[in-house]
Parts: sequence; C-alpha cells; structure tokens
Amino acid sequence: MLDIVVRGLLVAGGAITSWFVAHDALNYEIVRMAAAILIFVLMVALATFWRVIWSGIARLFGRQQPKP
Repeated sequence: MLDIVVRGLLVAGGAITSWFVAHDALNYEIVRMAAAILIFVLMVALATFWRVIWSGIARLFGRQQPKP
C-alpha cells in the first residue's frame, strides 16, 4: 500500500519536474525526488491546517461555522 503512495508521489513529482528539467539530465532523479517530497509536505500541511484554512474561507465568504 505504501509503495502505491510513494509511486504516485514520484509520478506527480516527475510530471512537475519534466516541465523544468530534461529527462536525460543527470540531476533529473534528484529533482524529481525533491518535487515529490515537496508535494508530500504540502499534503501534510494541508491535512494539518485544514480546519484553519476552511474557517478562513468560510469567514471570507461570510459564513460562520458553529464553535464546538
């Protein structure tokens, strides 16, 4: 299961990296891995701060969430 997640991150990282680096460049694999790690960090940050982000969006559009 974990290998599917890692493979998906590397595919997404490869898609983003291919916009900026040629596939036959020597540093392609390193840049692809860095892009995958960046995507992973962004996903974790989004999951961590989802309530704060969602409440900010709700306040922006004038909808208040009930406080627990």
